[in-house]
Amino acid sequence: MGAPARLWQKSLSFVLLISAAVGHVGLKYPKARKFDLDFLDSYRTSDGEGTSKDCGMPEGTERTVLEAGSTLNVTWSLGYAHKGGYKIELINGTQSKLLAPDVEGQQWVTGDALFAQYHVVTLPDIACDKCFLRLQRQASEWAEDYVFRSCADVTLVQQSSYKEECSGHGTLTAGPPGAACQCQKLYTGNRCQYKVLCDTDEDCNGSKGQGACVETDNAIYSDRKCFCAAGWFGDACEKQSDFTSHKFNKSAYIRTQLETHKKAPKLHWIIEDGELEMIVEATTTSWVAVGWRPADLSIACQKFPREAVPPRGQQIHPMDCTDMVIGMARDGRGFVADYYTRDRSTPNRDAFWGGEDDLRSGLVYEANGTTTLMFRKSIKGGVADQSFGGQMHFIWATGQDKGFYKADQLKYHGPNRGHLTLNFPRPGYTESPAQQPTTHILALLLAVLPAMLLL
Repeated sequence: MGAPARLWQKSLSFVLLISAAVGHVGLKYPKARKFDLDFLDSYRTSDGEGTSKDCGMPEGTERTVLEAGSTLNVTWSLGYAHKGGYKIELINGTQSKLLAPDVEGQQWVTGDALFAQYHVVTLPDIACDKCFLRLQRQASEWAEDYVFRSCADVTLVQQSSYKEECSGHGTLTAGPPGAACQCQKLYTGNRCQYKVLCDTDEDCNGSKGQGACVETDNAIYSDRKCFCAAGWFGDACEKQSDFTSHKFNKSAYIRTQLETHKKAPKLHWIIEDGELEMIVEATTTSWVAVGWRPADLSIACQKFPREAVPPRGQQIHPMDCTDMVIGMARDGRGFVADYYTRDRSTPNRDAFWGGEDDLRSGLVYEANGTTTLMFRKSIKGGVADQSFGGQMHFIWATGQDKGFYKADQLKYHGPNRGHLTLNFPRPGYTESPAQQPTTHILALLLAVLPAMLLL
């Protein structure tokens, strides 16, 4: 094995050993290529185009049309603030133009780069049909050449041919100090380029007492979603939930201990009539997430979705190919939804992957420093859904809420996470919830029993 190959293998092994490590950088505008995952690192992901054009995702069919020679506010999500800087390039065929930094002799924007999520650049005054912007973000504490990147396919047209389309979600109207985009409902931004789940409480059936519109992030724009009252769930709090109270009968569920981590949630669950009902009590005032996949699932699962090039590597990571449910609470109301993640990228809603949210009921509430997540879901697998039951790889995490990390922002969890293998017996198991042993206790008994027989 040559030196470059050994270096790559050594660096990859280093990354795989740090199970909590994340990069999480992805363009928001211009819109990143499908699928806009935010853990597209230079060591594990490639689009097969070579280092000069590599983005981690292949060229897509959707392009953002921009005016050549204009200024552009490039924005991106940031889930973890790695050491190092960032750069933004425009690549047109074999030519690359560095847009940021714009200081001669400087290759990376540093200084205030650590927490940056936007940069205003000046586009070159040239037309190009099939060019793309590439954002690269260093992770210099891992390796000098370790970067995360995100690309957006764009078309540049001359001013004489350019027409502002407001991203297809608004109308350009005249008025002082000049023309501006008037956005359709649930879209925001100077070009109507960002989508939110609600604008006002009325979008959450607030007048009926079913929910309220809550801002959860404002780093780039005011991102808002509906937080629902007990008895309701869904993006608009439009679905009736069977969970109508902040109380539940613990004796009706199987209790499973999740490690000895001081922030490990309490897990209560039961499988009935082809559905999983789970209650998670976590010591946090931020988001709560649980996820699972069959314990014997191989790394081949990362070949989904087929349109995306799978990451390199031979070991499956705890987050890889996991079906997830994530919830958060504010002021007696909660948000809960069905998610999936292919890799260590920030989880995305099932619709992102071509699936659908198949939660049958949901409720999230917060009290005395504890967030409780309650949901019911089919145990059948499907697009962006793993079947549930038997030996399962199970993960959990809760959000941070200090400094850069704000409560209920779906960003890096820090040390608040864990993973283990658990057994979730399917219907037909005859023992009562109170008698059902948890997997780690059962495994311990099996391990010590032979030694006890020899005494």
